[in-house]
Amino acid sequence: MRFLLDTNILIPLEDPDHPLGSSMAHVVRLSHANGHELVYHPATKADVQRDSDAARQRQTLKRLHQYSCLEKSTTPCPWNTEETKPHDREDNEILYALKCDAAHILITEDQGIHDTAWDKGLGDRVFTIQTMEDWLLRLHKRTSITLPNIEEAPLHQLTPRLNEPFFDTLRESYYGFDKWFRRKAQDGKTRAWFCQNEDGILVGVCIHTEQIDELITQEGMRLPGIALKLSTFKVGTAHRGRKIGELLLKATFRYATQNRIENIFIHGDPEKQHFLFKVLVDFGFINVGTHPGSGGRDAVYLKQHPSRPPKNENGLAPFEYFQRYFPHFLTGPTVGKFVVPIQPRYHDILFPDWPHPRPPSLFPPTNTAGNAIKMAYLCHAQTKKMDPGDVVLFYRSGDKHAITTLGVVEHYETLNDPNIVARLVKRRTVYEMSEIQRMAKKASGVRVMLFRIVRHFSPSAISLDYLTKHAILKGHPQSIVRMSDTRFNTILSIRPPQLTDDRTVLISIHPSYVKKILSGEKRLEFRRRWASGPVDKLVIYSTAPVKKLVATARVEQVITGTKNELWERAKHVGGGVTEDELFRYLDGKEIAVAIELSEITPFSPLDPKTVFGSDFTPPQSFRFLKPNEMDQLLQGIG
Repeated sequence: MRFLLDTNILIPLEDPDHPLGSSMAHVVRLSHANGHELVYHPATKADVQRDSDAARQRQTLKRLHQYSCLEKSTTPCPWNTEETKPHDREDNEILYALKCDAAHILITEDQGIHDTAWDKGLGDRVFTIQTMEDWLLRLHKRTSITLPNIEEAPLHQLTPRLNEPFFDTLRESYYGFDKWFRRKAQDGKTRAWFCQNEDGILVGVCIHTEQIDELITQEGMRLPGIALKLSTFKVGTAHRGRKIGELLLKATFRYATQNRIENIFIHGDPEKQHFLFKVLVDFGFINVGTHPGSGGRDAVYLKQHPSRPPKNENGLAPFEYFQRYFPHFLTGPTVGKFVVPIQPRYHDILFPDWPHPRPPSLFPPTNTAGNAIKMAYLCHAQTKKMDPGDVVLFYRSGDKHAITTLGVVEHYETLNDPNIVARLVKRRTVYEMSEIQRMAKKASGVRVMLFRIVRHFSPSAISLDYLTKHAILKGHPQSIVRMSDTRFNTILSIRPPQLTDDRTVLISIHPSYVKKILSGEKRLEFRRRWASGPVDKLVIYSTAPVKKLVATARVEQVITGTKNELWERAKHVGGGVTEDELFRYLDGKEIAVAIELSEITPFSPLDPKTVFGSDFTPPQSFRFLKPNEMDQLLQGIG
C-alpha cells in the first residue's frame, strides 16, 4: 500500500534536532517491514520552502529524495479558487490527490486537513500518527506476550550475548550454531522469550518463529496454515528445577492463544533432549514422527492448540482432555466445580500476573512458582474429595471480594505428614516449610490441591455483588464451596465482566468523534448535561450514518466547569476538539462536564435493534441501561 506523508509529518521525521515520536518511528518501521511505500506530494516541497527555520528547511529538502514523490497532476484541483490562501491551496491539492487514489491513506497531524477531509468525504482515509500505528499493528503485528521473569525480544537483541557460557552446549551439539543464530536474527521474523537471573545471566531461552503449511515429518505430516515452531528451547543446567521451562511454555501457550495459532511443534534428538521432551509430554505434546532432513535422528513433538474446544471423540478423562488440549477443559454435570477462597497475600504470590494494579515494590518477588502453570494450594476445608479435571474458581477474599482466576484440579488429598506435603507440592508451593508444618498439625490433616491455572478473568474480576445478585453465591465463601453446572455456565457467559453492574450508560456520539476515541486521540467526551448519579461505564453508540453499538469505556472521572476551564483541561488531556468547536457546542451553558475515558474496548459493530429490540430509539445524549438490557448486550457481544 502507499501512504502519503503530510508536511507536518515530514519535517519532524527528517529534522535531526526534532525528536522522532515513538509512534511515528513505529509507523515507519512497520511500513518498511511490510512492504508499504511512503510518499510525499509535490505541494509539500513548496510548503517546506516556507519553513522559517532555514537550517531545517535545507535539511528536509536534502532528505526528501529518500521518499518517492508523486507525479504532479496535470488536472488542476477543482477546490482551489483565486481566493484560496497558499497554505490551504496546498492542503487541497494533497487531499485531491488522495481523492484521485494517488495514495491509499494520508498521514497528518493537521486538524484543519482532518476537518476538510470529512467535508470532502475522505475522513476515513486521513489518519493521525496514533491511528495509523494502531491500524498497522492490527494488520501486521502479532500480540506480544510477557510474563513476570520472562522477557521477549527480536532474536538480534541476543546476538551480542552469543559468547556467554549459556550457549556453549548448543554449540557443542549443533555445528554451525552461531552461524544459524545470526542468520535467523537477520531475517527479522525470529524472536525469543528469555529469562535472566538477578545478576543478568541468561538462564532460559525459547527461540520461536511462525511457519506456514509446514511439512514436519518425513512420514508426510503437514500442518495447515500458521504453526508456531520452537526452534531452540533451553534451560541452563544449573537452573533446572526452578520452573523456567514452564514459564517459557506459558508464554508460548499465551502467544498461540492470543494469535489463534492451532499447532505448536519442536524437534530434536530424543536422547540428548530426553528431559525436555518429558516436560513437553506433560503439557500435551505428542511424538508424531521423525523430522525430514535429520537423517532419522530428530523426533518431532506436536502440541495441538485449537482455537475452539474440540469434541472429546476419544473419550478422554477430564484431566487427560485438559492436558491434551490446554487451555480447553471439559465441563458438564459430571465435572465438579468449586469456589476456592484465597487470602490476598497468597493470591499475590500464586498469581502475580493477575492484571490488577499493585503499588511498586523496592523488592519485587523472585519466586517463580507463582508465575507458572502448575501450582499447589493448601487449606483446611471441609471438602474431602475433588477429582482430576474438576474446575476451581479462586475467590480473592479480604480486599477484592471477587472471583479472579480459573484452574483445573490435577490431584487432591488429605495429609498429616508435613514432609510428604512438602515433597508432593515440590516447586509448586508458595508456602514456607514452617507454615506447612503448622497446617499439617491439625488432627484432620491438611488438604493438598495440585492444580493448573487456565486463565484470569480480565480486565475485571467477577464481583461478589454480581455473584450474589445471580444467586451464584449466598455471600462471602468461608471455605471451598461446590457450585452447580448451571451457575458455573453463568460465570463463563460473562462478556465482558466490566458491564455487570447497574451504573452503565448508553451514550450517543458522532462517528467522527468515535474514531478519535478509538484511536486514543480523544480522551474527554463533553456534555451540556450529565447524570446526577454515579456512572462507571459507557456503551458507545455511533450515530448516523453508522448507527451501531461499537465500544465500551470506563469513566475515569467527571469534571465540571466553565467552557474555559474545560478547554484548559482538553488541551492537557486530549479533548479531540478545537477551541471553537467546544465553545460552539457549549454556547449558552455556564457550567458543563467533561467525561474522562479509559479502558476503551471496541467490539464488532452491533445493530442495536438486534440487542434491544425493533423499537430501539437511540438516546439524544445518554440514558442508563437496565439490568436486562446489559444482559442482552453481553449476549450480543458474545
